Amino acid sequence: MRHELQDLFLESDKSKPHLDKQLTSHGARSFYVWARRSQGVSDSQIAFELNQVGGVKTLEQVYGRVPKHWQDPTKRPNFSWIPKCEYAWTVIKYD
Repeated sequence: MRHELQDLFLESDKSKPHLDKQLTSHGARSFYVWARRSQGVSDSQIAFELNQVGGVKTLEQVYGRVPKHWQDPTKRPNFSWIPKCEYAWTVIKYD
């Protein structure tokens, strides 16, 4: 996936499918951590799911700590995996 994103970003012929902003697969991991935390999943479980060898410590160093107000289940946003806006593949036009 990383190479495909890089190719779309570096495409010089702007009449072909391209990205105006560089995207990384790290962004997908970050979103995963953010969404799982919003659902009340523990950092140790998320670290296990991502095979984060350094465990919770590394997870917190890379993605920060869970916001304090998310510790209250009534204040957690519980983000969805399904976007409420247009899907990416409808915005990027292919010939």
